[in-house]
Amino acid sequence: MIIELIQNILNYSESIDQINCIQIDKYIYDNSYIFRLCDLGECTKNLDQDIIRQRKYSKLVALDCQYSTKLYDLDHVCGTLEELVCGNSIEQSGIMNLKKLKKISCVNNIRINNLNHLKETLEDVDCSASPPITSYEPNNDMNWMNNMSGMSNMMNNMNQKTKYYHNTICQTGIAKLKKIKKLNHSYNSNIVSLEHFAETLEELHCEYENGKDRSYNIHEELSNLKKIRILNCNHNYGVHKYGLPVNLNNMLEELHYRKLGIDQNVISRFNGLKHLDIMDGLHHNINLSSLGETLEILKCNGNVLGMGSLKKIRVLHLKSNSDRLYCNVDIYSDTVEELYCEDSYIGQHAISKMKKLKKLNCSGCQYIFDVNHLSKTLRKLIYNDKSGITPKGIFMLSKRTKIICNSSSK
Repeated sequence: MIIELIQNILNYSESIDQINCIQIDKYIYDNSYIFRLCDLGECTKNLDQDIIRQRKYSKLVALDCQYSTKLYDLDHVCGTLEELVCGNSIEQSGIMNLKKLKKISCVNNIRINNLNHLKETLEDVDCSASPPITSYEPNNDMNWMNNMSGMSNMMNNMNQKTKYYHNTICQTGIAKLKKIKKLNHSYNSNIVSLEHFAETLEELHCEYENGKDRSYNIHEELSNLKKIRILNCNHNYGVHKYGLPVNLNNMLEELHYRKLGIDQNVISRFNGLKHLDIMDGLHHNINLSSLGETLEILKCNGNVLGMGSLKKIRVLHLKSNSDRLYCNVDIYSDTVEELYCEDSYIGQHAISKMKKLKKLNCSGCQYIFDVNHLSKTLRKLIYNDKSGITPKGIFMLSKRTKIICNSSSK
């Protein structure tokens, strides 16, 4: 009875608390198990083959070892493991005997190239790569500085270095998968077809994955999907070139469309959209009134009309917008629970009418001074030294409110 109680406590605890609790005494250590090892972050960098083979981990159901460089084989949990987030140390041979895996994330992994042996169980695949990172270093010859005439001249005399990330899972490596519901192949140009996922795929992430030099027609691939609900096509040139197919009109509930041009005709087509992200989009005077009865989450920062028609907004991101149309967020006072309004013109008058806010990020927002009226609802507040918030404006907040001030002066 006692060991069952302790096991239940372990099951609902964070990983570090599980590890500490299981070492209370020998009886607990010998009779308890850790089923999920998922929230340790960089602490797993020392996780090696000897540690993971300890008895307490022998029934692992979920493992996040993305920071480990010493773990390469998972055969000892082949009969229990269902979720895996792995770094570049896990090899193809290390996952070949897994029998129950439903979810795998192998971002930037160049040692795994085939997942077809998991065709009967796998439902969620992240075979993406990280976006390239560009840095600048000065030339060895620094004489140019004597004649420097501004920042542009300085940049012309810098060496540009771009670091690219890769993922070796390609089309043939996922060709036999039958049950995929979620696929992320952002920045992985090796995936060129979605046809065999037409009957199962519900969520697709394909950020910036097909460049101008490729023939991959994302419009055609999307047109074959019959159950897609969530689409993340941020920065995707193919979507910009070919557009979104009409079969998505009645299926999409969530659309991420950053850095792309979206026009009124596209917006007006969607009948059930609940989540729309057009942050940094190249759009002008888009009217969202057609989404008034469905939209619950909106992320945008410029020239969006019809916001007064949105009746169900719960989460609102208005980051870095300079449009004074967004000042009157008090029209959502009865619905919005999360507001992210960094560097915006939203002011005290509007925020004072908000009744249900649980999360507020007003970093760089100079016209919000006081949030004490949110003492019964606010659970997280983020601000910085460019915000108007002062100690007097938060002194009545509950002790349960997590306050993050990214500043040394306040």
